[in-house]
Amino acid sequence: MLNLIGFTFIMEAPSSAYLENHPSSFWTFLKTQLRSNTNPDGLELSQLTFYICFPILILVFIWGFLSAIRQLKKMKGE
Repeated sequence: MLNLIGFTFIMEAPSSAYLENHPSSFWTFLKTQLRSNTNPDGLELSQLTFYICFPILILVFIWGFLSAIRQLKKMKGE
C-alpha cells in the first residue's frame, strides 16, 4: 500500500508544463525533494534500502515456503 501511495504521489506528479500554469508548492516539493533521481544522496539511500530489504524479502519467501511444506507434511502424517 505504501508503495502504491509513493508511486502515485511522487512518480506520477504533474508535469513541469502543468506546474508552470498551475503553480503548487506541494507538487513542486514532491518532485524536487522526494524523487531519488533528483537528489544523488536519495539515490544512494534508495540503493542501500534495496540491498538491505531485498534479502530480507527473499528470506521471508523462503520461510513461508518452508512453513507451507511443513504444514503439508503434518497434514499427510495425520
